[in-house]
Amino acid sequence: MRVAFYAPLKAPDHEVPSGDRAIARLLLAALRSAGAARGWEVDLASRFRSFDGRGDQERQARLRDIGTRLADRLIRRYREHPAERRPRLWFTYHLYHKAPDWLGPAVSERLGIPYVVAEASHAAKQAGGKWRIGHDAAVHAIRLADAVLVLNRDDAPGVRSVAADPSRIVSFPPFLGPRGVPPEEGRSGSPEAARGGRPAEAEGPEGVPAAAADVARLAGLPSGVVAAPAAPGTRTAVAGRWDLPVADPWLLCVAMMRGGRKLASFEVLAEALARPGLAARPWHLVLAGDGPERPAVEAVFAKRLPATRVTFTGRVEDDALARLYASAGLFVWPAVGEPMGMAMLEAQGHGLPVVAGRTRGVPDLVRHEETGLLVREGDADAFAGAVRALLEAPERRRRMGDAARVRVAREHSSETATARLGDLVETLVRGRSPKARPVSERPMEPQPLPERERERVRGQERGRPPPGANGTSRQTPPPRTGGA
Repeated sequence: MRVAFYAPLKAPDHEVPSGDRAIARLLLAALRSAGAARGWEVDLASRFRSFDGRGDQERQARLRDIGTRLADRLIRRYREHPAERRPRLWFTYHLYHKAPDWLGPAVSERLGIPYVVAEASHAAKQAGGKWRIGHDAAVHAIRLADAVLVLNRDDAPGVRSVAADPSRIVSFPPFLGPRGVPPEEGRSGSPEAARGGRPAEAEGPEGVPAAAADVARLAGLPSGVVAAPAAPGTRTAVAGRWDLPVADPWLLCVAMMRGGRKLASFEVLAEALARPGLAARPWHLVLAGDGPERPAVEAVFAKRLPATRVTFTGRVEDDALARLYASAGLFVWPAVGEPMGMAMLEAQGHGLPVVAGRTRGVPDLVRHEETGLLVREGDADAFAGAVRALLEAPERRRRMGDAARVRVAREHSSETATARLGDLVETLVRGRSPKARPVSERPMEPQPLPERERERVRGQERGRPPPGANGTSRQTPPPRTGGA
């Protein structure tokens, strides 16, 4: 059996790192892990990127037409394959009005296979707006889906309002990869990293977390599920690399340095840390990450804080980022407009308590007063107060850090996600006859492409998807369809 995987916003092997790319990688890896255990394979069906960030209806129409032709090509190619090599289920990650799925609905309808969407969102206000074409396509896909996995509860009401059957909406908490790896906000290279956990800011007895085995035993979890504290000497080594003050607590922030809501969060963070109640206390801010707006971010902090209190690490390789998590005292991120903030989940997996803004899906990841503190979105005074409260209470931080490690192991592990995905795939495949079902009306009919677009379409149709998870090539794989 085979499963086709597709991410219309950003393919899992896209050259630009982001949280969205990392979640796509996590889902693809979990599906492949489930398949390896159950005897089926997962192919990356296409790299076609349907994203339009400007609300350009002409561009959306071109993307629609390219997507329709690519879907037709995929269908023809799949039908040329023996039955055992055709996909028995299509899985799409992240569709919405700016990045609709032009491939999955058509392929699944024509082949008569289940269609699954993970992380869909519906914005009713776009029904007649600049993204009308993408909006209509997203609604069509959600209605067609046999299952919609909701990673962020903020998306649930919108999805429920257009779903054909509310029982098809499935809550699916975001998860970390093997050894606790989530997105790539501050890391360089591929998202593979070791995991540990140490909320203390000193090498020594003060604030040292409970042993992982003890935490697991008290929580009723198997030994080895909860992350272990960092090895002795880790903090000293990290301090030496970036010339960090060993005696001061480290406030860690891991984020891409982009405009919009990311820059807004950096501004709130700088404003909060400059408050008199915090400025007089010992701490040092470590900013891990990079991006096109790094000069603007540096200017934000230079305006409000002395340079001696802030360290910019740039992008950090995986193992070093894991050591940073394990050595810090507190993870801080205002999360202005943040849909989820997966770096906060990774921090907690390392036993690091979090101070964040209470916005959108963040409360699903950070439990207020249990694994961290949440404050009103954009409130610099409240954020400063929460950071100060935890800096003054190392034992409270330790308890929160231990609780965070347990909660991540229990509710956000790759093992749990892999098992659930495997069960979902097999349940849907068993319940659907391979005989094709009738094709429903498409959201809009394609128009002929202008001559200048035809060569682009031909170029997108020439490639092949990458080899399987084990790095070996496959016989006559489905076509690779490059980005638009």
